Amino acid sequence: MVNRIDVAQLEGPPGLQSDVSPKQRAVLRLCNIGRGEPSKRQDLAIRVWHALHDLTPSQLLLIGSLSDAATEALDSLPASVREDVIVRGYIPQAGRLLSDVSVTLATSSREGLPGVVLESLALGTPVVCSDIPGNAWIASQVSGVILVPVNASVNVWVAAIMAGIAEDRGSIRRSFAQSVFASDNVLESYRVAWTA
Repeated sequence: MVNRIDVAQLEGPPGLQSDVSPKQRAVLRLCNIGRGEPSKRQDLAIRVWHALHDLTPSQLLLIGSLSDAATEALDSLPASVREDVIVRGYIPQAGRLLSDVSVTLATSSREGLPGVVLESLALGTPVVCSDIPGNAWIASQVSGVILVPVNASVNVWVAAIMAGIAEDRGSIRRSFAQSVFASDNVLESYRVAWTA
């Protein structure tokens, strides 16, 4: 049995407005969410984004506490580049922000069943993530996931992001809605297990 993802809860109440302006939507926006633990490899996410930023205008949204390595990576950025990084810290309901980004970048070297990946896909946001077991299982069930080898170079990550932005968000949402992770499907699996 898997945890269920309720899209309505992620989207927030009807009429809730995004805090992202139309001008910001026109820019390629990456999001990385995680605790400041070394296994989250936030510093890699920053290096990947910086390489992407050198190719095309983009922003990086960091949600969660930052590791020491991530702080050092941020501090090493030129000021003109650093201004395109948005550090939001911990946000209890970050789901709404995931629908405002171009790609979710999940660079962890280990995970269980990563909720950030599932929440992104539920909202139709493509995910570029490390090829680790939890992510690979999700990729086998839902479209919109691009797996990158854990030890891949920054350039491989950037190429994956460029492929990710071409993904059709509506197709990703539909794929998620039909998957084992969608709320109604999880509840049905519970019902079947309970009544068997």
